[in-house]
Amino acid sequence: MTDTTDSCLGGSMGRRPNPFQYDDLLEDHPAILASELNRRGVFDDRSLETFVLDVDGRSIEIKYLADVPAVFTRIRWGRKVKEQVFPIKTVENTFGTRYLFRCGYTKRPVTALYLNGGELRSRHALQLPYTSRAGWEEREQLEAQRLCRRLAGTDGRGPARQPNKGKIVSRLNDLARRGAYLTPQARAVLLRSLEEQQKPGRKVRRASEKVGTQAAAKRQRRSGYISPHIIVAGLLEWVQTARKRSPTKPAGRVTTSPNDFIDRYPSLLLSELNRMNKFDPENLWAEALLWDLPTATLRTHVCVDRKFERHFAIVRSFEGEVENTQTVDIVYGQQKNPKPYFVCPVLGIRTEGLYYRDGRFGSAKAQRLLHRSQRGKRSLWRPDSLR
Repeated sequence: MTDTTDSCLGGSMGRRPNPFQYDDLLEDHPAILASELNRRGVFDDRSLETFVLDVDGRSIEIKYLADVPAVFTRIRWGRKVKEQVFPIKTVENTFGTRYLFRCGYTKRPVTALYLNGGELRSRHALQLPYTSRAGWEEREQLEAQRLCRRLAGTDGRGPARQPNKGKIVSRLNDLARRGAYLTPQARAVLLRSLEEQQKPGRKVRRASEKVGTQAAAKRQRRSGYISPHIIVAGLLEWVQTARKRSPTKPAGRVTTSPNDFIDRYPSLLLSELNRMNKFDPENLWAEALLWDLPTATLRTHVCVDRKFERHFAIVRSFEGEVENTQTVDIVYGQQKNPKPYFVCPVLGIRTEGLYYRDGRFGSAKAQRLLHRSQRGKRSLWRPDSLR
């Protein structure tokens, strides 16, 4: 046996007063470091020596078993003896071989084993925090004060706004539940913010809930279900005629109505048809849609035919007593999974949706419709710019 010193032990040998709430800290337990054992030649395959360490009146014998590989330890104190075996994991890196112990409790590789009572365990098995992490109460207290100043707007940046305000309130509430002290002013600010979050707010309705394709289909089902077979039978003559003809040329002009926002008009969108599973690989499908316009009720019957090479849709709309039937061709992109597009019956351009205005369906460009984000381009499209 070879008697060695305590230089391969990490941490202090004696216990010291702990100012934090933890009974044990990482630095309070002697540690056996794998790197130090490797430096002393314990992991040498030709080494048959047993290293002995004396720690707090305990004798620790360490022997490397190269055939396993593992480290055998025997701890003696008084008449008690504790023997343990720790498998060794090796990691090759640029600087050589790194040795790691495998804890018998957590089964995870670690760089150090800590002496607790009469046995060796990893830091995770003993739940030992570092000293730098033991002061979490002070850090959470400072964080709570900073969040209170940010929430009240006294940090020089003004009052917090959504969505950051909601995140600040949630974090501050968590700190308060975990025991962080809040001043009366900070607690009042937190309670007031929580009450504001619990107030029932006004539901913001999207434009698609009023004029979208899915909303129109649901509205039609509530008012009265129309079988797809009835829609196909009513448009069968148009379907048969369109099958015999080549794609129709666009005929029409841009509407002379002034520019307006796109979310105010009924829309027939392919993206919403996909979500309704209405644009599946079937050859023929039909759907009835219903919109409530300010002047009248718009009822629309859509029939899509994809049986032959030419794919098209027959769109028949009824606005009051005015009826209009349009044939809209369908083309596909050049992507790996081809995406379908409508061909505008007015301008002949590809579009993902058709919009109803002035008694007809057409692309947003043909109907002079703009998105809300395009409000600065209201003078871009003029009635005489596209013919």
